[in-house]
Amino acid sequence: MKNKTLRYKNDLVKLFSGLYDTNLNIGLVIISMIIWTLMLIPFIWYFEKVVPSQFGIPLPFYFLFQPSYWSNLFQYKKLDDLTRSNDFVLNNKDGSESTVAFRDVTKVQKFQRGSKKKSVINNLNLDFYENEVIMELEKKKKTTTTLFILCGIYSPSSGDVLIYNQNLRNNLDKVRRLIGFCPQIPILFDDLTVYEHLKLIATIKDYPQTEIEIEIHKIAAFLNLEEYISKRAKNLSGGTKKRLSIAMALIGDPKIIILDEPSSGIDSKNRRQLWNIIQKFKLNKTIIISTHYLQEADYLSDKIGILNKGSLKCYGNPKYLKSNFCQGYKLVVKKSENFNEIVLRNIIELFDENYLIEANYHNEISLYVNISSSHEIYQFLKNIEDNNIYIGYESYSISSPTLEEVFLRMGKLEDETISNFNRNKPEIENHQITKINN
Repeated sequence: MKNKTLRYKNDLVKLFSGLYDTNLNIGLVIISMIIWTLMLIPFIWYFEKVVPSQFGIPLPFYFLFQPSYWSNLFQYKKLDDLTRSNDFVLNNKDGSESTVAFRDVTKVQKFQRGSKKKSVINNLNLDFYENEVIMELEKKKKTTTTLFILCGIYSPSSGDVLIYNQNLRNNLDKVRRLIGFCPQIPILFDDLTVYEHLKLIATIKDYPQTEIEIEIHKIAAFLNLEEYISKRAKNLSGGTKKRLSIAMALIGDPKIIILDEPSSGIDSKNRRQLWNIIQKFKLNKTIIISTHYLQEADYLSDKIGILNKGSLKCYGNPKYLKSNFCQGYKLVVKKSENFNEIVLRNIIELFDENYLIEANYHNEISLYVNISSSHEIYQFLKNIEDNNIYIGYESYSISSPTLEEVFLRMGKLEDETISNFNRNKPEIENHQITKINN
């Protein structure tokens, strides 16, 4: 048995004897490995740019020959020179430079295997500016795609995104240092403490080492995280994890702050505090928020963009949107058995000939009446009450328009044009109702 084993060993030695070199120099091996590594690094870098992982923005294979890649600047079209899909986009009039610019951006995605690709963003042209909080609302909650494109997680199928005049395709690494991002679901390391999370993000953003400690404690104090500063992430509650995720987005003095559903999972008390913090942080920054809390959008936003089926339907401040889509005050009248709709319409026409009927049911009618001054509102309501004997209503209520009404009306639009809202009303027989003035 021993002889057979020895014979097999000798055969193996003979078989691989040609692979051994008694003059092998370990120093030459190390030098050879270094040379091969240096030769492969450019190829690895190139393929990471052209064929990134699942998330990232691929560059064309010829990107090295593009002047825009080396110049770090991209001369983009002014928004006024672009063709708009609708007229409900409010321009910035002060001539300031935009911090974020979408230029003909389209994104096509496939949501399931075997399904057809669908366009989630259609030819988006939009500018964001400093000192603004911008809210994005989408009927079917697809605004995350826009946020992911801004962060460089998704690449646009066509078009360009520019941040501080730098094209996101060519300068992704530089642009990411300007961005603070809070995802909808917190992404944390279970075994790192709150302090370590904040220090990690501040270091990645090249925040000055001498000021990191002060910045960490300032952000922690803003978001009521001081008592949790030494706790590990796995021991935090859901709401505290969300606040830590927001703190990670705010730390390091980012110029662009992107928050995806920042209020979700936070109680009402901390939510109001968060709103105040966001308002304080917007100085010299651009804050972009995706939310489904319309109260939050109305309270926080300087501008609101509403998308429907991937297309931008309107963009402007809350007052601008309400005035264009809700046309003044909303009047809701509860009908009685003797209700006379013709008399009610004639009274309304004395104050606003272009009033709009939102809904007309068997027991209730709701209308939008465009009345500007408080004195006219008083006169209008007095006419309604004094002529109740002719109208025959049970009760009525009047309220200023809300952002929720704007959003619901946008949902009703679907593929209709905005002008369909101002449809012509049927002619009404003129009853002898006189306007009452005091």
